[in-house]
Amino acid sequence: MKKLTQDDIAEKFGPPSTAKTPVLGGDTVWTYRVPMGDREVHPWDPGSLTAGKKTKAPPSPSPFGKSLAGNDEPYREPLYCYRYTLSFDETKLLKDWKREECVPRTSEDETASQ
Repeated sequence: MKKLTQDDIAEKFGPPSTAKTPVLGGDTVWTYRVPMGDREVHPWDPGSLTAGKKTKAPPSPSPFGKSLAGNDEPYREPLYCYRYTLSFDETKLLKDWKREECVPRTSEDETASQ
């Protein structure tokens, strides 16, 4: 499998939200904040850049975010935010990455109904 470089990532996903390059050497860390609607939530994998053609997963039905019957409020698609942290070695090759939610999700409905 081809090693991904900083240039590969930037070309595909644009400049990172933040980039930290240590002055004394060591790993460079890039972070991306990715907002997604309910229909777009799927694992984002920088490794898939080298996997050839990208196939988009079909949207999965969501158990939350739907308007209740008789509720006049329009359906608002829930938004999620994921933070991807990518580590590059001193030769600008991707070493590893992780994905986490920007803030833990809590539904307003859950807190209001208790």
